[in-house]
Amino acid sequence: MHGCTSFCPTIISSAPEVYAKQIPLIQPKKGGAHGSNVLGLHLEGPFITNLGAHRPEYARSINLEKPLMHQIYECYGIQLENVDIITLAPEIPGITSIIPGLVEHGIVVSMGHT
Repeated sequence: MHGCTSFCPTIISSAPEVYAKQIPLIQPKKGGAHGSNVLGLHLEGPFITNLGAHRPEYARSINLEKPLMHQIYECYGIQLENVDIITLAPEIPGITSIIPGLVEHGIVVSMGHT
């Protein structure tokens, strides 16, 4: 086998309706003898601070008065079974409190865009 054998397609910081539409469409898939495996989805943002190419109007923070996983569902939607990785900026107040809930869903949390 040559080149890229496996990858996680990425959705960058977007509006909630984009996540709701796109997340269910990207399924893990075996690439077979002549293709790459799709391992699962990578959600890069919107809980980040160093935006780079991300649009500022989609950046989000955490409201410490609301249930944490509820805020994740408000942002991404309820269908997280195809999600393998979420990138978060650790300096956002309260963001690290979300990590246990994401890990319970089998999601790897990557710290980035700080």
